[in-house]
Amino acid sequence: MWVIRLQAQGRIHVPVCGRPAAGFGVELGQPDPGDADPVTPGDLVPAGAQAAVPQPEISAEAGSARSRAANALADWPDRFLEQLAQYRFDPHWQAYRAAELARFGRLDAAIRTMQRVVQEVPDEPLFAGALVRLLVRAKRLAEAERVVDEARREHPEDFELLRLAATVRLLQGDAAAADPLLRRAIDQKPDNAAVRYDRALALLAMKRRDEALQELEAAVRVDPAFFDAWFALANERLADGEIEAARRCLENALRLRPDDARVLGLQRRIQRP
Repeated sequence: MWVIRLQAQGRIHVPVCGRPAAGFGVELGQPDPGDADPVTPGDLVPAGAQAAVPQPEISAEAGSARSRAANALADWPDRFLEQLAQYRFDPHWQAYRAAELARFGRLDAAIRTMQRVVQEVPDEPLFAGALVRLLVRAKRLAEAERVVDEARREHPEDFELLRLAATVRLLQGDAAAADPLLRRAIDQKPDNAAVRYDRALALLAMKRRDEALQELEAAVRVDPAFFDAWFALANERLADGEIEAARRCLENALRLRPDDARVLGLQRRIQRP
């Protein structure tokens, strides 16, 4: 086994088995070092070994991190080390790194990483979608709208981009703009329960309750384990005074999440004389 020596106080060791470990080259919780320091052979030693590993000479005038790493590759004796250095510049690896940064609460660093990925590979909707999700989590909705609209100019019918564009509009309070996007997504994947649920939310916001109930019923037909749709149906049936219909929907929600506080609260309302 190898360990990566993170360049941080305390010399933290992270095991690497096959794929590089999450957050490779970065101590989570510290300022993002960006691409300033490529990993060198001195950062990788056999677990428990103390012998120094020869460092390649890197010119101070090498320029960017990419060129410094490229200059070092010829001096690295092990093909494994060469491949590991190249991971740093692989867009899929960088997207994985961004996901790990976000998982540990470093949203700003994750967003910066994904922005670099999207700049490098602008025609990949998967990367644009990942950036939009991070921006939504950070509540940077104006930026999320700009990114998803730019991506949709190249991929106007991409299912995930349609759904993300609708999600951003819903969060901005523009249900009328979200609805046509969700209809197009449903046309592509009519058996996708989550999109039908999203459209139900948009229809409820536009006071079109009958259509919203149809979408919620369609969502639970497609996915009987869709808790949110069952819970929304129970609420809407109770609001209409349909106590028995609300109770049936609530029973399904309880079966899925018996300890959910919202469900228990709604159950008390239904049982109240």
